[in-house]
Amino acid sequence: MQILDLDRTLLRSLPNLLTPEARRRFRDGRPAGPPPHVPETPAAIQRRVSCRGVIMVAGQRISVGIGNAGLTVTVTTVGDSFQIYDEDKLLTEAPRRTTKPIAR
Repeated sequence: MQILDLDRTLLRSLPNLLTPEARRRFRDGRPAGPPPHVPETPAAIQRRVSCRGVIMVAGQRISVGIGNAGLTVTVTTVGDSFQIYDEDKLLTEAPRRTTKPIAR
């Protein structure tokens, strides 16, 4: 299953949980349109800093600092690193050590 916005930009891919029997009973189905547009750069994501001062991105644990516990931070990917921002202030930059895609 793919979730698209109104401009047909791919937002998320999910496993299809419908069984073959449920798919046959699906009403008002229609063929898919043109393929979705996949953005070149990944969108910025948000994470809440845990009480220990860490966040998880793509299966990688990143320390932001215990003084930032409870903050909602924005994570962007630049090249082979993650940059963590609190609004416009850069908190930390961490090298990307995983090849997993960013989920959620």
